[in-house]
Amino acid sequence: MYAFAKDKKGKNNYTKADFSNNATWPIYTTDLKDVPSNLDKTLFGTIKVQDKVQLTYKGWPLYYFGPDNNLRGSTKGVSVPTPGVWPIVQKDSPVAPE
Repeated sequence: MYAFAKDKKGKNNYTKADFSNNATWPIYTTDLKDVPSNLDKTLFGTIKVQDKVQLTYKGWPLYYFGPDNNLRGSTKGVSVPTPGVWPIVQKDSPVAPE
């Protein structure tokens, strides 16, 4: 999962209203039922993006990178367009800014 560096806590600043950029950086939509035991479930949440529900972690809206092709462990998005724009969200990631 990735975060967009320009997002804010609970605010998706990337996805266009018509979802025209959702193919490359799709919002992560899922029903959160279980999380790995080493993660605090209370740090997850959801926000509304148009008519869709996007999962958040520590306030960061979550995305995946389309070209990763949902291959577990693929992280090609970290260098698009330059490193730091799309960081991988991890357990020790900071809380999203307000």
